[in-house]
Amino acid sequence: MRRRHVFTLVALGFTVVLLGWGAVVTSIEAGLAVPDWPTTFDSIDPINPTPDWYKIPPVLAEHGHRLMGMIVGALTLLLAFWTFFADPRPWMKRIGLFALLLVILQGVLGGLRVVWISLDLAVVHACTAQLFFATLVSMAFFTSGSWLRAEGVLIEGEAATRFRRLSVLTAVLLYGQIILGALLRHRGDGVDPMLAGIHMLGAAVVFAMVFMTIKAARQADPEKTLVSKLSHGLAGILTLQIILGFAAYFIILKDIDSMRTTLQVVLNTTHMVVGALFFATTIGLVLLAARKAVPKEETA
Repeated sequence: MRRRHVFTLVALGFTVVLLGWGAVVTSIEAGLAVPDWPTTFDSIDPINPTPDWYKIPPVLAEHGHRLMGMIVGALTLLLAFWTFFADPRPWMKRIGLFALLLVILQGVLGGLRVVWISLDLAVVHACTAQLFFATLVSMAFFTSGSWLRAEGVLIEGEAATRFRRLSVLTAVLLYGQIILGALLRHRGDGVDPMLAGIHMLGAAVVFAMVFMTIKAARQADPEKTLVSKLSHGLAGILTLQIILGFAAYFIILKDIDSMRTTLQVVLNTTHMVVGALFFATTIGLVLLAARKAVPKEETA
């Protein structure tokens, strides 16, 4: 199990790179730098479809993203089969197959976005990427030593129930923020003030929900086990994400009539990647909260 857990973490690492690479593609508007799919410039050679393709920044971004997607797809295929044949838990086998279906869907969505020149599909592609990432995060949790040893299982009661509800609500609201962020990034005609305003309002709501969740985590986990530690990490990531979000927005407003600057690309990409880590941490809290709690009488 430990080797599979490490392999899952490796797949997660490549997925973070893939998410960041995709954010760069969006930030420099290179989504159509390669106009065909599943071929690349009418070539079936994925490594060298055209001479010196890596010397052209937009093509490097777009085709490099495709190559990284192929690597993540291969890792997910291996992980799904490994899980199916090695994990004794039937529900875990299903999660592995679900991850495989998601990564296949991601590849198709990305390709159709190019073929159909669809910004709507670009939004769906971005949102599905986060679901895939959350699925891998779940698989990493379920194969970790702390999960298998049932470390820090909460004591059943009102505090645990409240924490469970708040963590789920926070995850749902945060995914809503991810959808709004995808809509903002993939419009193709600049920043929509209304969407930006809703996104900022949503950030304020998520901010409040996170701190309510942290308070509930403290009450549900007075021993300060993994639940409390993860909830405090969530607060740090939230603070960083809000700073990055405002910085990215104001830089875009400052340079709205000019070409995308390197600072814009870096801020937008970092904001998206930190958002994915934020969502992953929240999913971790949901999973910990969902574990079967210990009845009070067993702790007496």
